[in-house]
Amino acid sequence: MFKLQDILKFTEPDVKKMADNTVRRTKQQIASGKDFSNKSFEKYSRQYAKRKGVSRDSVNLKLTGKMLNAFDVQRTKVKKNQEIQFLYGIKKNKQGTKMMQHNTGVPEKGLPKRSIAENQELGDKVEEGIVKDFANIIGKNLSRMSKTHVKVNI
Repeated sequence: MFKLQDILKFTEPDVKKMADNTVRRTKQQIASGKDFSNKSFEKYSRQYAKRKGVSRDSVNLKLTGKMLNAFDVQRTKVKKNQEIQFLYGIKKNKQGTKMMQHNTGVPEKGLPKRSIAENQELGDKVEEGIVKDFANIIGKNLSRMSKTHVKVNI
């Protein structure tokens, strides 16, 4: 008989892969110009777009690429009780400050709010991806335990 805790067992490499996938999906969402609620980021101001030589509508938070290049997995952990954790984003530095300012907005500097996450909402595609990652790991564990190929469809 299968034990539920064995079906739900996550290894450190499993969690690292989930975290990497989440970072990739988040970057894809940002690159599409969408926030966590699938709304387009607010347009660049006329002055900013002119100064940078870009379209006002091409807001994807990667004008230079430095900020999103710094956006990565910071830490993963699997606790003994199988609680899993992963932290991703940007460490506290110039790029981290810039990301935080985009996420909250800085009206006095003319920077509108362009949130990539808010109140644990990450965006539909990011959240759906995390659910699929969980299903894939459960399927992998069932395959290992039953010695047959198991695919979990969500």
